[in-house]
Amino acid sequence: MRAQMLDNGDLRITQTFDYRLESRGTPWRQMFQQYTLSSDRLTTISDISVTDLTTGRTYTQDTVHSPSGYGDAGWDSTCAGHWYIADITQSESHPDPFDSELDALSATAVGEPAQTKDVEIGWNIPSTRSAKSMRIELAMTWHGVATAYDDVVALEWEPFSALNSTPAAHSPRASANRTHGHGCTPARRARRRALTTGRCSSP
Repeated sequence: MRAQMLDNGDLRITQTFDYRLESRGTPWRQMFQQYTLSSDRLTTISDISVTDLTTGRTYTQDTVHSPSGYGDAGWDSTCAGHWYIADITQSESHPDPFDSELDALSATAVGEPAQTKDVEIGWNIPSTRSAKSMRIELAMTWHGVATAYDDVVALEWEPFSALNSTPAAHSPRASANRTHGHGCTPARRARRRALTTGRCSSP
């Protein structure tokens, strides 16, 4: 992981995930990360890019597609090679569209009640039965991560959630059975919630 503080106080983050996908009868199709936006420490996420480092393919943005709604050929021709960002505050299984600019939270001052919103960033890989290694790079800009006081600007950044104890699991949109999978890098535990479980999903 690389993180760079920009001149305007935003944080540019680049993460690399190395997945090991074991054969299990149904293909792997979708991976995602979930983040909690908060008006006092992370107002929105923008400038997202997703690259398959194994093949060199750069993914393009699309809307959310459920892996269970396609066969292998349909998924690979329609959905694979795209990433999405969605609002899952109300429902993970029925996400709402999210626009990084229009749907951003307004920053709140220290001591004011914070507003929150949950978002999901995911990427659709070609239908894959198994893979010893699949390396994906996710780059993004986090906004509103610094708090300005009269004499100092404070930044407390801990990107991994205490909830992030599952290396990988089936997508809830694909299966109600959240059995453990393989391949997502296990995350450290931390005090503040910024990022929840990264998951691999299947039909």
